[in-house]
Amino acid sequence: MKARQFFAIAASAVLSVGVVSCGDSESGSASTRVTRILKYVDDGKYDEAVSYFSEHDLKKGDLSDLSEAFQTRIQTALDDYANDKIEYDAAYKLISCAQRMNIPDLLVPLSEASTKLGKLNTSKEQFRYAKQYFENGEYTYALQCLGRISEDDQNYTEAQNIKTQCLAKYKESLEENVKNYTKGGEYRSAISYLKNCRYSVSDSKDATELIDKMIADIGVDGVIKEAQADLDQGDLNSALSKVDKFEEDYQISDSRLDDFSKKAKEDYLTLILKKAEELSSQKQYASALKMIENAQEVISDKKLDELKEKILAVKPTYLSDLYLTNSKEYTLIESGDPLVDTVGNTYPVGNLYSIRGNYGYGEYNLGYRYNRLYGTIATQNRSGDRTATLKIIGDDVTLYSVEIKRAMTPVYFDVDISSVNWLKISMTDGSYEMYAILADCTLGDAKTPETTTTSAAGTAEGDATTTTAE
Repeated sequence: MKARQFFAIAASAVLSVGVVSCGDSESGSASTRVTRILKYVDDGKYDEAVSYFSEHDLKKGDLSDLSEAFQTRIQTALDDYANDKIEYDAAYKLISCAQRMNIPDLLVPLSEASTKLGKLNTSKEQFRYAKQYFENGEYTYALQCLGRISEDDQNYTEAQNIKTQCLAKYKESLEENVKNYTKGGEYRSAISYLKNCRYSVSDSKDATELIDKMIADIGVDGVIKEAQADLDQGDLNSALSKVDKFEEDYQISDSRLDDFSKKAKEDYLTLILKKAEELSSQKQYASALKMIENAQEVISDKKLDELKEKILAVKPTYLSDLYLTNSKEYTLIESGDPLVDTVGNTYPVGNLYSIRGNYGYGEYNLGYRYNRLYGTIATQNRSGDRTATLKIIGDDVTLYSVEIKRAMTPVYFDVDISSVNWLKISMTDGSYEMYAILADCTLGDAKTPETTTTSAAGTAEGDATTTTAE
């Protein structure tokens, strides 16, 4: 019935081509040959139409009229098929007939019409499947099918209504499954699950957008919790790295992540400035400066620069500021946990050294620039029950000596080094089991010497020669 309706509609269209005259002469806008071909087409006699076309050499004007008439009929057929007025075969045979004639002006329009007909056919088929899947509660498959419905299909409006209901049901099922991951804090597993689901509904833009939003919400909440935990431990670098990696891995840009990173930097800066000020007021300048330098590796702010300059202006010269020319079993402790001595005192990292017994040593070139060296000596709690001797030697002369043993309280030393060119601090006559702590060593009363030239190997005691300019 639908095919006959199409032919009736198409037959009426032929009257618009023009009035037919006898023979092959033209009347109106179409020749007798064009009229004959279109009559075959409208009667559904496609083979006859193609045969007649092949047997007669149509003029350029005839071809143009035939092309225009075919395009009108094909568009009507496509519209009728979209609205379920005719069957697929009726439209397909009409297009196929025109294709067999190979009319140059029709090549592009026929290609477009064939593509449109194929999409409409797929759309109608997918709509039938979508309804079945939705009724059976198979929402993933339903959404796949609904994502392939053409806007030209008369079922499009109904498909959108079904899609709205399907998305709501689908979201409920996703949220229920995601709970099994997120309740244990496994937000990455939840994201992996959602990403797999996304592939299953890739033909549905609405479904993929729904999943993308869920991934963003779950991921953002999860990574912020992880980053906050790092921040609570004072590790801003790790916190920011987690956020950056999350954005890179999942290609997610979210204002909540930007807000977190901004606030984290602000809070961290406030904390560092406060703690560094406190350390500086306690004259723990090395620790304060180290804290500032670590912070500057993560954030850049002029307040850190200003505080650093302020501390440097009042900070004395530490032993750790000097270049260590030679050493053995002599370690500067710049990071990690404080050292603890055998009586329970702790020594903050920074201007702090650990010296191992049995000839551990460190050497420096002072160049006569300082008057005093003072600090604290103690026995590290990992030492054994042996003894050793710690010496402070200036140009082959022992300036200070103390016995290092486990039963030892910390001792303060203050040594005159005003005439020292090469300084050596060493542990002798001892065991590898003994470790000395050298803390807060400061070079006081720095002086600016006259122009000097120093020649020294720096490893043998007493091998320096000095010339003073007049």
